[in-house]
Amino acid sequence: MTESERIRLSQMAEDGGRSRFEVVYRLYRDNMFYTARQILRSDADAEDAVHEALLAIWTQRWRLDTPQSPRTRAFVLTVTSNKAIDLWRRQRQRAETLLEEPAVTDPTDIGLKDALTLLPAAYRTAILLRYDMGLTPQEIGQIMDRSEGAVCRLLHRAKQRLSKELDKLQKEVDAI
Repeated sequence: MTESERIRLSQMAEDGGRSRFEVVYRLYRDNMFYTARQILRSDADAEDAVHEALLAIWTQRWRLDTPQSPRTRAFVLTVTSNKAIDLWRRQRQRAETLLEEPAVTDPTDIGLKDALTLLPAAYRTAILLRYDMGLTPQEIGQIMDRSEGAVCRLLHRAKQRLSKELDKLQKEVDAI
């Protein structure tokens, strides 16, 4: 448990709203996880979204009616859905920034980064997601809307193409 989580729990205990919040959590945690999982399609991401939702619900706990009311359920699941969508958007923006075409500036300053810029966007994205961000082929497939096998083939082809581009760039530098 992180320090900020401990602080929040101690604040909950001081407020006296802890018991109602705990009841809401116990009643709806599975529904919250299911809702987030449907949007994000990843258990780890769904857990993150549920955590964010719980923090948001805690800050707006005054909106909670009796824990078993339809209004409370709707509020809890709406917050969870919104947090999952926010997380999905952040992930998508991160993936889109990887797709941007950086420019090669100095031909004598050749490196892996420059060779990556010469790759097609799909190859570059797959390589960066796998080796820079450390994602698994399954996770990459979810981001790129491809099967795990297709991602593995894409990575293999991307590495072959990257090797060829590095060789070409090295030959150009040697010729200078």
